[in-house]
Amino acid sequence: QAYTLSLHDALPIYQMVQLLTRHWRITDGRGMVNFVDGDGVVGEQPLIPPGGSHDYVSGCPLETPQGSMEGHYGFRRADSTGFNVAIPLFPLVAPARSDEARTPGRLL
Repeated sequence: QAYTLSLHDALPIYQMVQLLTRHWRITDGRGMVNFVDGDGVVGEQPLIPPGGSHDYVSGCPLETPQGSMEGHYGFRRADSTGFNVAIPLFPLVAPARSDEARTPGRLL
């Protein structure tokens, strides 16, 4: 399942920050949970300047057409102190395939 995220430095810390780690809890439509932990996002550990942003597109394993994700990112400030930013739960919904759209009585 693909998703797009945009990270914005809206914190009043006025320092460069670097995204170092990610932690995701991915729940599919049957309630099965997978955890994903790793360095950065899509192979990068981006630096985000004060007031700046970083956008990326990624994907996650999902065995059902619907699910959800939540988690957090681990950051480091320019002064080397670390902090986490929680990412609230958001839904994942697979796009309808053209053959599904033509099936009578199917709710999309």
